[in-house]
Amino acid sequence: YYYDSTDLRRAEQEKEQVATTLNRLIASAPLGIVMFDSQMRYQHINGPLAEMNGVPAEAHIGKTVAEVIPDLYEQVKPLFERVLYSGETVSDFIVEGETPKAPSVKRVWRESWFPVAGTDGKPSGVGVIVEEITEQRRAEASLQEAEARLRTMADNAPVLIWQTDASGVTFVNRHYLDFFGLPNEMITGMGWVNYLHPEDGGYLEAYRSAYANKQRYEYHARFRRHDGEYR
Repeated sequence: YYYDSTDLRRAEQEKEQVATTLNRLIASAPLGIVMFDSQMRYQHINGPLAEMNGVPAEAHIGKTVAEVIPDLYEQVKPLFERVLYSGETVSDFIVEGETPKAPSVKRVWRESWFPVAGTDGKPSGVGVIVEEITEQRRAEASLQEAEARLRTMADNAPVLIWQTDASGVTFVNRHYLDFFGLPNEMITGMGWVNYLHPEDGGYLEAYRSAYANKQRYEYHARFRRHDGEYR
């Protein structure tokens, strides 16, 4: 009996090359990547995620999330079970909490969870891609606070204030709404043109020209107030 093992050796070599390439890809990925077995034990974890957790990569292997980052365990356990048993993928899941890297600091991560099929084609584990968005969330919160302060200042100013873009008016203050006596959606965009005095069409031309050329402009025009009087 003669058996040629050349094809078998070639297949094994190709398999090893694929595994090596995959491991290198995971290790060098800019996002955190982890693979769990069916008991939610760490099987593989790359450097970026280990650094986020503040625990060496090798110290994760064989342990559960409850053992390594207990503060996050209760949040992710239901998700892990959902993905493992249903076989569905869950993207953009937000996790908030602390890790050993910064025990007293609340941080935020955006995660995508997906099933990992076993030899029988059924999920035998779960993979997760993790991106920390703590600084992004802080920046968004700061921006919202700044916008709220500006809105308060604008609403308390004793003048009409508005802001425009190519589509027309996008922001108005409280005095602007009080003057016209209309809801925001009726006066923004180009709705304000309906309240311009018929003889003051030059204002619209000046406005459009100034916007197109990024120039300052000044113009005296009359607008119809909520009581019908032009001011």
